[in-house]
Amino acid sequence: MMKNHINYYITDHWGGSPLSADIVLYEVTWNNYGYHGLFEFQFRKRNRYNICKTLCLTICRIDGTMKKRHDLREVYSPLGKCFEKLNGSSCYISFPSKDLCLSLLLNFSLEQRKEIAKNLCFNFGEGSDFDKFKSTEQYHVSILRNCNEEDFLNRLKECKQILFCELGLSDLLDRDDININKTL
Repeated sequence: MMKNHINYYITDHWGGSPLSADIVLYEVTWNNYGYHGLFEFQFRKRNRYNICKTLCLTICRIDGTMKKRHDLREVYSPLGKCFEKLNGSSCYISFPSKDLCLSLLLNFSLEQRKEIAKNLCFNFGEGSDFDKFKSTEQYHVSILRNCNEEDFLNRLKECKQILFCELGLSDLLDRDDININKTL
């Protein structure tokens, strides 16, 4: 389906994207009062399976300094150019939705899913980046808004199991520890 590497493009909600982009992220207008960026994740190339019409990815600064709506402008792709890795730094952390993980599972190889997760800074509630981020006001006020931390971390764990699963679809649907049937 894809070339050796995947080209990403992040645009604000007014912008277009170049034809060379494989995955395009559009900023969603409502973004929780500026504490994090919510992006609609779209495949540029035709994908085999559609789980949901809107797939979302939440992108945050690890240091939790986002206070204004456009503090994520620095991640927008400049001058119509695609990139292969989010801003080339470790300033960001992102949390994929379950529907996004399912769509990636059904449309990309395990190697491609690992590449996407690494290049877009997916985090599943683990590591030093998450430890830094979870001490911020942004995490407590925005990310955990209307849910408790245990539920949030369980959702991330389930997303990780789905994204890095090596099973075929029929075997995956029979698993008890991943609730895919409820989503499909």
